[in-house]
Parts: sequence; C-alpha cells; structure tokens
Amino acid sequence: MSPIKAAVIATAILLSPGLVHAQAQTEGPPADLLRAVEQRASRTTFAQLEAFGEAAYRRRDREGLNRLYHVVWLIQNQGEFERAAFWNQRLEAKARAQRDQRYIQIARLNELTARYDRGDLTVGAEMSRMTREGADWFVRAHAARLTPLSLMDQDRVGEGLKLLNQAEADIPDQDLYADTA
Repeated sequence: MSPIKAAVIATAILLSPGLVHAQAQTEGPPADLLRAVEQRASRTTFAQLEAFGEAAYRRRDREGLNRLYHVVWLIQNQGEFERAAFWNQRLEAKARAQRDQRYIQIARLNELTARYDRGDLTVGAEMSRMTREGADWFVRAHAARLTPLSLMDQDRVGEGLKLLNQAEADIPDQDLYADTA
C-alpha cells in the first residue's frame, strides 16, 4: 500500500464515529491521540461491539441509526464482510422504518464499499456520484471519505485530496453529527 493511501486510511480511522471521544480526552501531539485510540480499541472486543449494535438496533431514533452505522463501519474495516452485511441490512431496515433518507443512503454506500473492497471497481462511479448528489451533507461526506480510495487506486491522488477538502468545507460546524462526519 502506498504511504499516501495509508495516511488517508489512517485519517479516516481516526475520524471515525466514536473515536472523537478519545480525541477529546487527549491533550498533546498526534502520537498521544494514536496511543489513546489504540488503547481504547484494544479494550473493546467484538462481543462488546455486537452488544453495542444490539442496543443501537433497539433504539428508534437517528442516534440509533448513527450507532448502527458505526458498527457496520468498524466491522467492515476489519474485513468481516458477511457480518458487516448483516449489520448493514439492519441499518437499512431501521432507516426505512424511520423513513430516514440519510441512513438509507449511508447503507447504500456501505454496500458499495463492501463491493469495492471485494474487488468490484465499477462501484467507484456510483460513490463519486453520491459525493456530488447525496441527499444531504452527511451522505456527501461519507461518500467523499470513500471515493478518494478509488481515485488513489487510479493514481488520481490530487483529485481525492481535493474531494476530501471540499467535503470538509461542506460539513456544518454546529451540526450534532459534524464530529461523526
């Protein structure tokens, strides 16, 4: 893996939902943040993550959907595609039941990501489209986090970085989910 791709992935992991709390608890250089994230991750088991997901699934609000998104994202990034698909289906079902278009589209992006991770490079165009045409800023930001990976695989690193910069500018500072994005 190229150093640039590794840096983008590390940035995405550091900015993932739930890790903002770890960042808030650390003062000091980025190395301190990395240690805090690593320590927190080492104390969390898949059983705890599954329990967190079950609790999120019982909720009937947007925060429950956001927590399900977090579970999918973590499991998917561990390469546990079948388990991630299970949680993503739950996310999509709950989002549809709540008529929450944001998380319906997030579930779609999660599905596209899983396909990409399994070698389906044709989904890059759909992820890119959702970066431009997503229903709201959160969907566009999620798509913008995924699309640069596809662009880097095509040696289009500059475009990917520009896209990430544009997505960051699109995030409303005071929104409840700005830190998650």
